[in-house]
Amino acid sequence: MRAYSRYVLDESAAGRIVLTDEERDLLDAMGYYAELKSYTTYISPKDDILMRLPAELDTAPENDNALDDIFYEMTTVVKK
Repeated sequence: MRAYSRYVLDESAAGRIVLTDEERDLLDAMGYYAELKSYTTYISPKDDILMRLPAELDTAPENDNALDDIFYEMTTVVKK
């Protein structure tokens, strides 16, 4: 994530792409917080144990703004 953010910011600095101030702030914050750890779990595929998903999953509404609060915090907390 840090390398991606740096690459895009470098491309912008070189004039090859144009970023808005909001995009630049987001990439700056993503690079800063790139060490944030995440964990993944898995389910062992066995025929006798099936994963059951909620019945409402297919009809659940999408929320494209689910991370807006995190974005706001990332762009306001980072000190230049």
